[in-house]
Amino acid sequence: MTLGTRGQSCLLLALHKRCKLQALRLSGCLITQPENVSSVLAIALRSEPFQMKELDLSYNPLRYVELDFPLQLNMDHTGESRNKPGLKKYASELTLDPSTANCFLSLSEGNRKVTRQRKERDYPSTQERFDECNQTSIPNRNHFSQIVK
Repeated sequence: MTLGTRGQSCLLLALHKRCKLQALRLSGCLITQPENVSSVLAIALRSEPFQMKELDLSYNPLRYVELDFPLQLNMDHTGESRNKPGLKKYASELTLDPSTANCFLSLSEGNRKVTRQRKERDYPSTQERFDECNQTSIPNRNHFSQIVK
């Protein structure tokens, strides 16, 4: 993103003398270069007195931004895939937890593929294992996957 003359003048108008800018949210603006962040901050620094405490750059494909003053910086959900159209940007590769897999499930391909078997598999007994349902957990996730017959 280049802020451009129009964007800079809009920001300058918004930051008049009595403005007390505390948060600047540029979420989803497709900012790609750290120098563009610097140009926005240079304008924001002109507000007297400078009170900005938060800069939100989430949903921008920035990799790294260095700031010379204390500021809460939000860069969550960055990366190339987040700014692409379509549903694939929401997909992620999952790894299944073998210690929770039901005994009728077989995990393969590095615990990324699950197949329901007719015969019970000889898995070690664990407290987390699903005994009643054809299920397995996904580590570090708050949900589970269920295999439909």
